[in-house]
Amino acid sequence: MKPIARFTPLKFIFLTGHHTLYMACMIGIILTVGGLSGTSLVAVGAITLGFIMALFPAIAHPTMKKITGSDDVAFGHFGTVGYIFAAYVAKWLGNKEHSTEEINFPKGLYFLRDSSIAISLVMLVLFLIVALACSPEYVEKNLSGGQSFLVFSIIQAITFAGGVYIILAGVRLILAEIVPAFTGIATSLVPNAKPAIDCPVVYPYAPNAVLIGFLSSFVGGIIGMGVLLAMDSPVNPLPIILPSVVPHFFCGAPDTKRPSGKFNHLPDGLFPSVICASDHSPLTRTPAAYSSP
Repeated sequence: MKPIARFTPLKFIFLTGHHTLYMACMIGIILTVGGLSGTSLVAVGAITLGFIMALFPAIAHPTMKKITGSDDVAFGHFGTVGYIFAAYVAKWLGNKEHSTEEINFPKGLYFLRDSSIAISLVMLVLFLIVALACSPEYVEKNLSGGQSFLVFSIIQAITFAGGVYIILAGVRLILAEIVPAFTGIATSLVPNAKPAIDCPVVYPYAPNAVLIGFLSSFVGGIIGMGVLLAMDSPVNPLPIILPSVVPHFFCGAPDTKRPSGKFNHLPDGLFPSVICASDHSPLTRTPAAYSSP
């Protein structure tokens, strides 16, 4: 990645370390199945990974500059294709005069403007639905250690919201401390390079879009699971992909999240945020379903 960033116009340093590890493993497996091994496997894998680590931030950067209002930080995430797709769809569906951050709450619900409270309440509803579906007795016997399923659901919802708050605080810390430090290092190693940071870097710019994107993506995941169940058959068996909170939050929120909710927040408002975050389901499930054989 460093030679690509230094000697090409792709002046971005991908700092999302865990994504680098995941993609390295995936590329290694794919190339091995394709017949490569030894030195050729390492060389082709390294070049491929280094190239996409510089390319993806470059693709997302025009939209990223509009979101952050600056040119100091880039977006480093391997869900970039989905985020940019969401941004382009939102460009055609929405109204530039409306934003998810301009949603007017009734005075009695104004406390929902606090993203931590809103996330806690939404997650409480989700936890209660799951707990009731499993049966309260099962939750209290196998999950909560005898604690009431209602209290357990409340605690888990608040814990989830607390985790999101920590992420947001961490993003602010990164922007305040790591970016200036990176600039000093990059001046000597890769002049004019920009740090590409994981998707939570966009969350503070539109908290409403994060929540809308997560919920829309999660609902899309449930619908996608239903579609796979309907299409599954003995003649054409398909893997049934369960909706997971983690990818739907970290990819649907900026999609948002994919950061599609957040990426499409900028041009268009509520409707495109819902539609574009929902596209997370087909974009992730279709390749997985048809590549499994």
